[in-house]
Amino acid sequence: MCDSLNPQRICLILAMLTLLGFGLRIGFTQMVDGGLARPYTDDEPTYVNVAKRVLAGEGYTRQNGPTSMRTPGLPLVAGIVLTICGDSVVCMRLTMCFIGALIVPAIFLAGRAVVNVRTGLLAAIVGAVYPPWLHDSGAVLTDIPAAVLGCLLVWLLVRAWKEDSLALVAGAGALAGFMTLVRPTALAFFAAGFGWLLIMMRTWRRGLSAALVLLVGYSVLITPWCVRNYYAHGRFVFISAKSGSELWKSTNPYATGINALDAFEDKRIFFVDENTVSEADAGRIYKAAAIKFIRENPRRFVELAGIKFVQFWKVWSPRVSLLPNLVTLLSFGPVLVLFLVGIFKYALRPGPELLLLMVIVTLTALHMVFTSMVRYRLPIEPLCLILALKVLEPLLERRLQPASVPRMPEGPVGQLSQGERVRV
Repeated sequence: MCDSLNPQRICLILAMLTLLGFGLRIGFTQMVDGGLARPYTDDEPTYVNVAKRVLAGEGYTRQNGPTSMRTPGLPLVAGIVLTICGDSVVCMRLTMCFIGALIVPAIFLAGRAVVNVRTGLLAAIVGAVYPPWLHDSGAVLTDIPAAVLGCLLVWLLVRAWKEDSLALVAGAGALAGFMTLVRPTALAFFAAGFGWLLIMMRTWRRGLSAALVLLVGYSVLITPWCVRNYYAHGRFVFISAKSGSELWKSTNPYATGINALDAFEDKRIFFVDENTVSEADAGRIYKAAAIKFIRENPRRFVELAGIKFVQFWKVWSPRVSLLPNLVTLLSFGPVLVLFLVGIFKYALRPGPELLLLMVIVTLTALHMVFTSMVRYRLPIEPLCLILALKVLEPLLERRLQPASVPRMPEGPVGQLSQGERVRV
């Protein structure tokens, strides 16, 4: 039924759903999340302030010198908004709401590529109104933009496989590079895509060629940033100088594995004075301390990894009030159940569903080593939703299949004269 819709009708539906999603995100931000004009909090100022310094001619810096704690993707967006609108919190949050609404066309493309048009449209409908994606949609954070880019990356990779196109693979590599410059943990998407191409292409030679092309496309975006980091810090910094402190925060003698309890302000944990030590050197010190702790305490490292796995996938938190817990349980809970069914039914064999599973597993494993919380799950929730809808696809196929028309009996008994056929 949905497969018969013409492209113009589909574009109209997606445009309407995107506008609906944009409006809902504005309303949710204004009425539930503290308002469009609420001041920047938590990590938000770190992105906006970097953009302000770049526009002021101070370079990509923070108070005590060059920085690579935050990758340049979101500061680039913030800089564009600041250039057009000035220092307007409202404009910044409206921009983030619009980016969040782009999940509608992005998840449609991914759902159509992995399953079919009907699944893509259902995913787009859910994406417009899904409560966990409405919450904090006006926040200047990278989680929701990464979800949008992740859907587009899946779409490109699956298209590249179906069409056996190295040009599309190169485009996917460049997109994965940009996604990593928006959110460093998007490295998991690239790694999963690399492995999936090796498995899925028609021959091993073609798979190796495709994986290398993906790497080249990825490197085109990542290399200039890494070169810049080297000249800024005097040492090699891959993507972000924050990786060392994030690893140490979640892997140290005082760590609980619960991100809300392991605070950067705890001087027992964060012992380096970053006013006198560069962030690159601080990251190196923290990374060495974390590796030393893992070697000396492998059992505790495994325990912390298990705790962080639960923190990543939980649908209920004792540190959150009843209503948000109920919303998460009733919205993501059914998706999680169907997603788990989809793993065993579809995703453990070669196909586009395997790509979804590989991305989800890789990002989960990454957060079992580094810090973990529910919000960090957002970039892969659209992929969980697509696999969940794949499970429902046979049911939808039966429900939407037109009723069969009874056939006239054949043979001498069922033969009618021409006049009798007219009367019938």
